Amino acid sequence: MKKKLIAIVAAAMTLTTQVAMADTGIATISAGSEVNTVTTASVSLAVPLYSQSGQTWSSQTMQSCAETISAAGCTLTSATMVFKYYGVSIDPGQMNSKMGASACPFVYGDAITKAGAGIVNHVTTSSPTAWSTVYSAAKSALDAGHPYIVGMNKPAGGTHFVVISGYATTGASASDFTIKDPAGGVTRTLSYYTGLSYTPYRGVVYSK
Repeated sequence: MKKKLIAIVAAAMTLTTQVAMADTGIATISAGSEVNTVTTASVSLAVPLYSQSGQTWSSQTMQSCAETISAAGCTLTSATMVFKYYGVSIDPGQMNSKMGASACPFVYGDAITKAGAGIVNHVTTSSPTAWSTVYSAAKSALDAGHPYIVGMNKPAGGTHFVVISGYATTGASASDFTIKDPAGGVTRTLSYYTGLSYTPYRGVVYSK
C-alpha cells in the first residue's frame, strides 16, 4: 500500500512538472514570438568624401559659369564622389579638367563620356518635387548598390547637391538617410537640409 501511494505521488509530481514546463513554453513563445518582431534593414555604401572647399582644387574656375569649385562646385564634387565610389581614379580638380565647358552647369551625360573611364556607363535623372519621392527613389537605388545624388532648392534662392550614401530603419524619413555633403566635406543626415526647408528638384543615379 505504501509503495502504491509513493507511485501515485511520483506520477502526480511528474504530471505537475510537465504542465509547468508546458505553461513556461507557451509563455516564452507568446513573449518572444517573431510575429511581433519588427525587422529593419539598413544600407551603407562606401562612398568617399570630398569637400568642394579648403582643398587644392577649390580655387579652380569651372567652365562655363566662371565660378570656382569652392563657390559653386557641389554638383561636380558630388558626381566625383560617386565616380570614385565606382572605381574611377578621380578627384574634383580632375573632374573639372575633364568636363571642360560641361562642368558648370554640370552636364550629367557628358560626365560619362568625359570622365567615366569606361567604368561608369549609365545615368538616370528625375525631377522629384516631394521628399517622400526622394526617400523612395533613394532607397531603391541604394538597395541596388547605387548612390543617389539629390539636388535641392534653397529657401532664399540657389541650389545645393549632396550624395545620399545610405539609410537605416525603414528609410521613410530624412533622419534615416546618410549623406556625403561636399559643403565642408562632412557626413550628416538628410534631415539637416529638410530642417532648413530645402526642397528637392533633381535626382541623379549613375551606374556601371
